Amino acid sequence: MTESAYRSLPSVDALLQNDEVIRLAANFSRSLITTIARDVLSDARSSIKNTGESRSVDQVTAQITQRIQKILNSEMLKLNILASVTGLFVAILTWIFLKLIDLIINVLYLGGDYLDNDLGYWAILIPGIGPE
Repeated sequence: MTESAYRSLPSVDALLQNDEVIRLAANFSRSLITTIARDVLSDARSSIKNTGESRSVDQVTAQITQRIQKILNSEMLKLNILASVTGLFVAILTWIFLKLIDLIINVLYLGGDYLDNDLGYWAILIPGIGPE
């Protein structure tokens, strides 16, 4: 019984050829789907070892789908997306501020180098006044 239960489990390649798994693989990386399929098959083998019960291809596919949905609904994924968007926003703002600083320097020093200017105290006072 146990030997036939192990043989009834699909291979990872057979799972990756399943229509439902192919649909999932279109939206996610193949390596993620492959890793999840291996984990689900490992769990199925452990279940056979412990209880002697085998799982059908549909049950294994349903478990793969459930794990993908669990990943999609996880709070860590939402936090990772938020952190990525925040990092992108900060990078863009930093780039804008650096360009503005460069523009201000070019305006104050009339396109020359700050060491070669003759603005005197204006070069100190204007940036020092700043916003109130």
